[in-house]
Amino acid sequence: MKKLIISTSLLSALLLGACSDEDSKPNSETTVEQPEAPIKSEKNADEDEVIANVEVMTGGSFIKNVLLVENLAVINFYDNFDTYKAANPDSNVTEEDYKLYFETSDTIDRILVTESVRLLRKTPELSGVKVTLPYEGKVYSIDLNRDSLTEYLGFDVGELAENKDWNEKFMVPYGDDDLNRKKLFNEFGTVN
Repeated sequence: MKKLIISTSLLSALLLGACSDEDSKPNSETTVEQPEAPIKSEKNADEDEVIANVEVMTGGSFIKNVLLVENLAVINFYDNFDTYKAANPDSNVTEEDYKLYFETSDTIDRILVTESVRLLRKTPELSGVKVTLPYEGKVYSIDLNRDSLTEYLGFDVGELAENKDWNEKFMVPYGDDDLNRKKLFNEFGTVN
């Protein structure tokens, strides 16, 4: 699976380094305003950890790329079977397999809701997760901000223990319950 990770901090440092001129000295007559440094969380998400968690997501085989921007994970699925197959010519997945995988909106909202929240739980440094999944002419997406999700649920998923707490507090009432999962999707997701 091909992945693209961009760290805006690294990108900014490279761009600033490339644009600086060691011989230039500030002119006492010229005032240059320094841009304010972006507000960052105390701890940055580990790119390798994010990738490892994304690779085991339900539907992970069909993820086109992952971007990590200021502790926000942005996950994009392939647009359709043809783009998936072009990027993965050796894959044994057929067009029928691909369609069966994403056949119902229930499967799609399960992936978007459950896997996005799972990624926030497993990577507490992430401030949010944004996932886009195009399928059959529609674009399904979810934009989960950790603080908004915490307010919605009444607890921070990053504080849930691996199995018991996760199952009792999230999977049973939201991940496995069609009505509550759809309500959560309707709160944070869109279909265009």
